[in-house]
Amino acid sequence: MSSIGNGSFTISTRNGNSVTVDTTSSTTYHEIGVTTQPTSVTLGEQVMIRPTNQNLSSSTKSVTAANVEIVQPTLAGKVISAGQTAIVVQDRQGFYRTIDLSSATQFATGGTKASSTDNVATGEKIVAYGSIASNHTSLDATMVDIAVPRYGGTASAVTTSGFALTTRAGTTYSVVVNSSTTYRGPGATTPTLSSIKSGTHVMVEGNLSGSTITASTIGVAPQGPGAHNFKGGFGGPQGQPTTPSGATNA
Repeated sequence: MSSIGNGSFTISTRNGNSVTVDTTSSTTYHEIGVTTQPTSVTLGEQVMIRPTNQNLSSSTKSVTAANVEIVQPTLAGKVISAGQTAIVVQDRQGFYRTIDLSSATQFATGGTKASSTDNVATGEKIVAYGSIASNHTSLDATMVDIAVPRYGGTASAVTTSGFALTTRAGTTYSVVVNSSTTYRGPGATTPTLSSIKSGTHVMVEGNLSGSTITASTIGVAPQGPGAHNFKGGFGGPQGQPTTPSGATNA
């Protein structure tokens, strides 16, 4: 973010473009998935914008924000050891990284709040959010999220209790939903099971038993031509969620 004004701010994308982001009384703000206030957005932060208009182009210079997501620094990897004050993970490149914990650190499993570090086990994959420590190598964690397996593909045979999911590799799973299943999608409107049709692209998080996935969260891609994904923005650190379709990150 390069400047902040009254009811708007300017972001600089990775390819050097400046985009003015207008906000309204309907604009929502989130940080690590938690609702926050407009005053939480400060100069120099990385943000991801979900515009109200999904039909954008790379030459777009102004958008109206449906949602503003404040992106925190992250560390992600496989847990090597977990204690009450620190977790050591091995990142994708094989380096060992330390995640420092405090009494204020919160824990979650697949985005659902958990109780404590006791839920973090050796071998699990986690993503920690927070701020860069003074030694510039560790992370002072505000949130530690234990990763839930994800399965992406195309839906078919949709019923009131779930659907079939076929991955790009051709593997088919039976996805079961329940009252605890949540849904996510681009734009201001939250999708539901009825938003999923045969041919809809989905990303399912949940527990796998045999060939059945009990879904905790389902990401639903837009129908039709789809939303434009800005080819820009500051790339998040390893483990940072990728930009959803129709979102601008900067």
